[in-house]
Amino acid sequence: MPGAWTDFPAPPIPGIVNLAPNGACDFWQAVEGGTPTVAFNASPPRIYGPDRWYVNNGIGGTGTPGVITISRQTGKANGSKYGFKAVVSTAPVTAPANVMELYYMLLNRDSLALYGAIATAGVYVTAFGNVNQVGVQFFTATGEGKLGTAVGPKTLIPVNTTTATFAQVTAALGTGATTSGIVGVRISVEGVSSGHVYDLNNGLQAEQLIITQGVVNLSQAFGYGLVYPRCGDSFANELIALQYDYQKNFPQGTAPANAVGSATYNLTVFDPTGATGTFGTCVDFPVQMRANPTITTYSPVSANANWRDITNNADRVVTVVGTPNLAGFQVSGAAGVAAATNVINWTADSRPALT
Repeated sequence: MPGAWTDFPAPPIPGIVNLAPNGACDFWQAVEGGTPTVAFNASPPRIYGPDRWYVNNGIGGTGTPGVITISRQTGKANGSKYGFKAVVSTAPVTAPANVMELYYMLLNRDSLALYGAIATAGVYVTAFGNVNQVGVQFFTATGEGKLGTAVGPKTLIPVNTTTATFAQVTAALGTGATTSGIVGVRISVEGVSSGHVYDLNNGLQAEQLIITQGVVNLSQAFGYGLVYPRCGDSFANELIALQYDYQKNFPQGTAPANAVGSATYNLTVFDPTGATGTFGTCVDFPVQMRANPTITTYSPVSANANWRDITNNADRVVTVVGTPNLAGFQVSGAAGVAAATNVINWTADSRPALT
């Protein structure tokens, strides 16, 4: 597969199965090495980070709203490649609040394994700034979207800025999410050594999340090497699971953007039609998607969304034809030149809305 990933072995004890694709924060298809921000007054005040993870900004602010910046960081726990970091980058000036949360969501097809079940979740957490306590709790929703209903107890644990601390929670999830709903986990800032949660540079980093069925002492299982902090038996198969709601033709490790093209991965179409004709192609997704996706196109060379004619060094207007479906989409270009090679990049996004 693209990028520098290599397959990892299956977990040594098959009885403890991690149901959370990308709980380890290995894949950041939409963000990669970027540092997106979300303000308290944004609509919604939530943004995705690594695949299936998002941050909720509840730190308040009017006039100068509080802003949270997220980023991919080197993992601090043994076996981690990356962690999901969120910190206050602009402190609110007036009407501040103390809500700063990371969420992980299972999509509906993965949540069904936990319908009416008892489940255990565990995650490593590191603090930033003056944060010294976090909470871990299960959440549900009756449809695919932001998680909104707390289920079961909230585990409170002390955390520090030096080492990653493991926290876990067990809950009877019940059937409130319905068979159309989802299950997830919230990691929230619950305490600071001084000042307030919303103070500048306060934050947290999560990594190696595990969600499994039953009552399990995950901390002990980690210590004895009885659980593996990833989902599936290879990076390739875990990526396939994540492509259910987000795909791109950029290599893993490359954030979708204009003017970052490479001949090794552009969608390439040879145009034999002449100057007055159109050209195009159909893109078949390697994995059928969750819902009809939104297609975004990117020029590999220019600062726009159009095809790039690399034979004649010119842009060609792009059109996504009709409605993309679960299996793929059709994309065309206008005013092509005969015998020209045209290239473009794309993403397909069917992630649940966080409104």
